[in-house]
Amino acid sequence: MLPRITRPFLLLVVILLSACSGVENLTGVELASPAALPTATLPPTATPLAAATAALANTASKDFLGTTISLGYPDGWQVEERGQSLTVYQSDPASPKEVTTSVQIFIALTRSLELEELPEVLAPIAMQRFLLRGEEFGFVAPNSVPGTDEALPFQWGGHDAAIFPWRSEDGALAGVQVTVITEDRRRFVLIGTQTNAAGWPALEPVWQAMLGSFTLDGQALGADDLKNAYDSFMDRG
Repeated sequence: MLPRITRPFLLLVVILLSACSGVENLTGVELASPAALPTATLPPTATPLAAATAALANTASKDFLGTTISLGYPDGWQVEERGQSLTVYQSDPASPKEVTTSVQIFIALTRSLELEELPEVLAPIAMQRFLLRGEEFGFVAPNSVPGTDEALPFQWGGHDAAIFPWRSEDGALAGVQVTVITEDRRRFVLIGTQTNAAGWPALEPVWQAMLGSFTLDGQALGADDLKNAYDSFMDRG
């Protein structure tokens, strides 16, 4: 169980652009037509997601049950590996045992879901069943377990996947659960991220960048499918 989150970290990207021009004319004086001035090409404005992606200076990886995963993470984050889990997190500098932000990954067998047969769209069911068990043992946050049909299924790099953004009932915590099924459908990976609700806007581009770098058995699943699924979920209201 992750320690209770007590302080969000802040990610701030500020971009300032300015331009000015002036034209002067003299009455009664015939002026030659000025040559066209060269047009300056401004560099593209860096988005928070692009800035966060560029800041992924490190890589964490894990092999468990024959499934290999990896993802990038920024400087200042720490990695902890236990059994079937891999956690990348930030701690409060004033209290290192208190986690402020985390991305926690679990690898599990689909047979552990105890389904008579695997449905074509498996990821939402895998997410719910795994988290319900986690809730029994007290290692998942309140309100982070999706109800029936609440998690949004999508294709992530060609893999069956599901996403469920959540916020705790008291409004103190916020996060996202993501599940992806391996190609042979024998295993699934659950990725959960959370922080203080006040720090969620700052974490949003960071976790999208981290999960955008995620690889499953050597395949980079990519950021676009994940971002589109997240945006679609949030648009549902």
